[in-house]
Amino acid sequence: MPNNPPKFAQLYIYDTDNEIINIISQNPLVFILMSHMMHDMLDEQIIIAIKDMLDHHNHYAQRFRMARDKLHSTAVPDLKMKLISQRQTDGRLYNLPTTTKVVALIVGDEHSADKRDIIIEKQSGLLKRIHELHPAYLPLQHPLLYPKGEDGYRLNTPQERVTLHEYFCYRLQSRTNEHQQQLRVDKYINLTGSNDHPETLGRDRGKRIIQPSSFVGSQRYMEQLYFDGMTICGHLGFPDLFLTMTCNPTWPKIQRKVTQSNLTPNSCPDIITQVFKIKLNQLMNDLKHGNIFGNIIGYIYTIEWQKRGFPHAHILIFLHPSNKLPNPDDIDQMISAEIPDKQTQAQLFEIVSNHMMHGPCGFANKKSPCMVNGKCIRCFPKKFHGATIVDQDGFPVYRRRNDGRTIMKNGIELDNRFVVPYNPQLLLKYKTHLNVEWCNQSTSIKYLFKYINKGSDHIIASLGNQDEIKQYLDCRYVSPPKACWKIFAFPMHARSPAVERLYFHLENQQHVYWTDDQQIGDVLSKNTIK
Repeated sequence: MPNNPPKFAQLYIYDTDNEIINIISQNPLVFILMSHMMHDMLDEQIIIAIKDMLDHHNHYAQRFRMARDKLHSTAVPDLKMKLISQRQTDGRLYNLPTTTKVVALIVGDEHSADKRDIIIEKQSGLLKRIHELHPAYLPLQHPLLYPKGEDGYRLNTPQERVTLHEYFCYRLQSRTNEHQQQLRVDKYINLTGSNDHPETLGRDRGKRIIQPSSFVGSQRYMEQLYFDGMTICGHLGFPDLFLTMTCNPTWPKIQRKVTQSNLTPNSCPDIITQVFKIKLNQLMNDLKHGNIFGNIIGYIYTIEWQKRGFPHAHILIFLHPSNKLPNPDDIDQMISAEIPDKQTQAQLFEIVSNHMMHGPCGFANKKSPCMVNGKCIRCFPKKFHGATIVDQDGFPVYRRRNDGRTIMKNGIELDNRFVVPYNPQLLLKYKTHLNVEWCNQSTSIKYLFKYINKGSDHIIASLGNQDEIKQYLDCRYVSPPKACWKIFAFPMHARSPAVERLYFHLENQQHVYWTDDQQIGDVLSKNTIK
């Protein structure tokens, strides 16, 4: 997470038909999407009470109303935004959202913006931009978080130096530090010219580090993760299992917390994020030490959000050589693709019904999100099979017997052909969507590593008036749980064993790192620098 978080602004958009968005005000950096359904649920008395409270206690409120009157006195064009699904782009990144909720769209790359936009008009008639580090910036940007107009973040607080990232993380917590160094970088050959002035402070040389390959989410970062995964694969052999665990908003930990505030899980992305992190840690502990699939010698996982609302984890598992290449009976012991017996396995039957049934899609529901050109992209419904086999391409075909067991979903009867493969033991413990697949041992390996390291979600939006589309916007798509995950500095990727990357450079062209307060002479005197 960088010191400067993504450039968010106050722009509210109301969804009218799941695609068309009426823009209330305009900002070139970010658009925050707000559903009209949320608008309909607002209590008028609550809004009035909040307005009266701000008018009485917040000294910025009257000034803001002057800006509102100024806006109403001029003609503002009625613009619309439409989210576009284009098959020419990567469908894994540019797919349309399937849930209605507040998100952020960042035009271009999330680090391309220079300034946030809060601009005021002075009495002279000239415009003045409020700097993002000004104490008045946050109370103007988020008045409900600062109801009395208190000062927000400021540099060099007397008690301790807190970064903007740490400040937001602190403010986000519900309640009644560790510091990040400011590093600079330059090449060794450029610093040797400072020998005549060894007392030169670090802040006067080099440049602030901007998006190195270690920067989480950058293209170079994702490419490095792919190479790391292929390196682990070359050392340990092919991965054996591919798991996907999705956050379940009905988990008791989440429900207890949100009901205390009379809210819904969608309104508490911080709670969603923290509980999912706890569950993921427990799952990884079970996989590594619970001997559920045998002895595990390596793993790789990444966290994703896409546009479905809740986080999910993709996990690749490397088993010990003694557990590799099992026969079909061994696969049946680990993975099931059938509906449990409702009488003898009532709890497992309920979990499978709620979380592990695909669709309905196909002829029963041609408008399902998985339907493209009249076919399910997940290849459901599958075919009935009396026993598990491995086909000629090395892909497992799980046992799906025609045993007459069915589950009703959205008024449609589904049988074993619609079951998403799962492990009964893990499903009973975690009570969420937890897909378990046996990996193909040849052609799918590169795809798996590229899939779990494909990068951040994007969306294409068109912006213009009702008669003509004016402009296309390529945007980063940031959901509230993803924003919270980054604010809490939770790792988005993990792997074991560790991979040591070896870097090469020309003579005296290596990069040297130092802090603002270090003297260049002291930096160059270190044995490891030369």
